[in-house]
Parts: sequence; structure tokens; C-alpha cells
Amino acid sequence: MVTKLVFNIERINRSQLRAQKRHDLREAGNLTHTNPHLVNPILHGTGHAVADVDAMMEAKAVKVRKDNHDPYTRVVLSASPDLFDDHKRTKKWLDDSMGFLRETWGEGFVYAVLHLDEKTPHIHAVVVPLVESKRGTISSHHRHPATKGLNSYERLRRTCSDRLELDYGEPGNKPRTMFERQALTKAAIILEEGNAMASEQMDRVDKEWSIVRAAKVKVDADREALNIERALLNRDRSEHAARARALSFTALALGEAELAQKARLLASPTRPAPAITIEEDHLQAPLENRRTGQEIER
Repeated sequence: MVTKLVFNIERINRSQLRAQKRHDLREAGNLTHTNPHLVNPILHGTGHAVADVDAMMEAKAVKVRKDNHDPYTRVVLSASPDLFDDHKRTKKWLDDSMGFLRETWGEGFVYAVLHLDEKTPHIHAVVVPLVESKRGTISSHHRHPATKGLNSYERLRRTCSDRLELDYGEPGNKPRTMFERQALTKAAIILEEGNAMASEQMDRVDKEWSIVRAAKVKVDADREALNIERALLNRDRSEHAARARALSFTALALGEAELAQKARLLASPTRPAPAITIEEDHLQAPLENRRTGQEIER
């Protein structure tokens, strides 16, 4: 069976810090799931979370900005229940967990208690993310190396998993801190805006492609009509050319036939001679003149 790390981190305010103190001392809340005969050992600090935080911040003159409403950090560490069946493994997990808290937050790690009176042992720790600035030491969750950046919690969980030599389970699907919620909300807004912009661009591209496709269909139709018109024109031109050739041949044939007919008429031997008509008066006049001349000679 694979033993997995249980890791939870969240920012808390002053009111939540006081509630953590009451919870650890079993002063309030539902206690039906606890075993009153077991003692929860204090691992670091005095056992009073509020007093330990105040003492450290006063000693180091830690400043908190007015807009920093959650200046503290709460960490919960545990593991799969089977780990705690082995005393040696439990001791190693406890030492590695405390080492991780010290290495990560240094002097800001002020309080830790081990809950043994519940079903699975776990550590509740309180830290103050100390950051050195020009104004001195301040509490800044966003500027501390361990919790700086959008994916800092995920990175911190992996670091803890490596430090404790435990497998890392899938993170929960519900953000537990305001910082995580704000980061996820911002990321969701950016993603939604990006999706909306991409959708708008896709709609614009689809419309442009629709116009292009419609233009292409029209061009193809015009080209097809032009090809048909050109084919009809070529056919008409061929028909006109054939008709013109036929008429030319016909005219030529008719002309040759007419000439041949005339030639045959001129060359024919049975062609009748032109008729010559002589009037009777013309024939009588020479005879009378000839008679008159003979009478004169006598």
C-alpha cells in the first residue's frame, strides 16, 4: 500500500488564530471525534498559538500592512493511516515534518502541536511569513519565497513530499484560502475572456470564409456560364462558316452551270439561223429600174 502525504496550507487572520488556540486546547467545538484520555504534545512554542505569535512579532518588531488582513499561515501535516502503525516510521515522519517547517519558515515558525486524540495523527502549525524590506521585517505572504507566485502551494506540497519521502496525492478540488480563490478566480476570468475572444475571432473567420465561399461559388457559376456561352458561340460560328462555304460552293456551281449552258447553246449545229425578212417593194424596185434603163437604150 502506497503511503501518501497529507498537506494543507492556508492564510488566517487574528480571529482564526484565536480559534486555532481554542481548537488545540479543546476548549470549544465538537469533541465527539476525539479521545479525551490522550494528550496532544506541544512540538514547538508554548502551546498558546496567539501568545507565541505575539511574542515573536514583538521581539522582531514585525510590521503588518493595514490591508494585510490575513498575516498568518496555518499548516496541517499528516499521512496515510498505515504510516502510524510503525513506530519508527512515525518518528521519522515527525522529525522530517518539523525539519521541513523550520527550513521553510525559519524564525517565522512559532507554534506546532501534534494531535493524537483523533483517528489519524496530524500536526497543526502556525507560521508568520517574515520578509526583510526597507521598512524592516514585515509579514508578507505574497513576498515570502515559500508562498510567492501563483503555483506556490503546489510547489510547496511537492517540496514537503520530497522532504518527507512520501508520495504526493492529488490536490483537493476546492481552494481553501482566499489567495488560492482569488488566483483561481483571476485565472478563470482570464481564461473566459480568452475563450470569448477566441470564439469571436472564430465567428469572424467563419463569416469571412462564408463570404469567400459564396464569392467562389459565384465565380465558378460565372465561369461555367461563360464556358457554355463560348461553346455556343463557337458552334454558331462553325455553323455560319459551314453555311457560307455551302453557299459559296452553290453559287460557284450555279455560275459554272450557267456558263456551260451558254457554251452548249453557242456550239450547237442545229441552232436556227436568224430569219431575214425582205419586203416585196424592195424586190420590185430594182426590176422596174432595170426595165426603164433598157427602154432608154433603145
